[in-house]
Amino acid sequence: MKICDLIPYSVEDYKFVLKSENIQAAFNAAKNDCDGIKDMATLVDIFEHFGFEVGEGESIINKLDFCYNEKSHDTMDLIHFFDSIAPFVDVGSYIEMKSMEGTPWRWVFDGKNAVGQFPVDYIWPSQPLDKNHFLGFYQTSRQNYWKATQHFNDFEDEVIFGIHNDLGGTTCEMAVRWYVLGEHTSPRFEIFVGSILPMELHTLMRIFQTAIDIGDSNKLTPEKFCERLTWLNFKDLSDKKLK
Repeated sequence: MKICDLIPYSVEDYKFVLKSENIQAAFNAAKNDCDGIKDMATLVDIFEHFGFEVGEGESIINKLDFCYNEKSHDTMDLIHFFDSIAPFVDVGSYIEMKSMEGTPWRWVFDGKNAVGQFPVDYIWPSQPLDKNHFLGFYQTSRQNYWKATQHFNDFEDEVIFGIHNDLGGTTCEMAVRWYVLGEHTSPRFEIFVGSILPMELHTLMRIFQTAIDIGDSNKLTPEKFCERLTWLNFKDLSDKKLK
């Protein structure tokens, strides 16, 4: 999956600073480097052309939202625009987006370019894993033993994920289990207290919030959760492939 193939749909988070003394230079760079914006009069006009609603203050953006429009399909044009203004944006600025399909990513401004990053690059893990460890998960209903053990469980399905060791064993092991509650099958997040210790709690919650749809969690199926874990660079260790 490449960011240029995604269609931006919403802004999830941002920290974006382009100081007033750099606005004109950024505008000139965008006009020189980008097609389709030659008639734009201001930098704000260009942002709005790509679907962003912005506010002006001490920095160019003190409010940032995104309204889907026909230009939202031109992700490559948007990438070129961000790259053109990147030298004038404060280093460390970022815009976190989500696609129409729910895929999250960021554009991070490093002083030269707008670097596209998926969550695995900026959320998990807080410290790089060594060569013997990797992020992995399995869905219990896709394990070979599922039919033999299903009647012992009080849940409908579960996905267990964490940091795995090539030699065996798992640390930071967590699970999402789906229970029938009334008319809905709802997910519940579970974790052993000891599993929190090897990582920052903030990091743990960021990855979990990224992997689920907070606004309507009842629509989060085990299969959808597995798909989102793969977006976060987790390896699917289930016995059977996801259909």
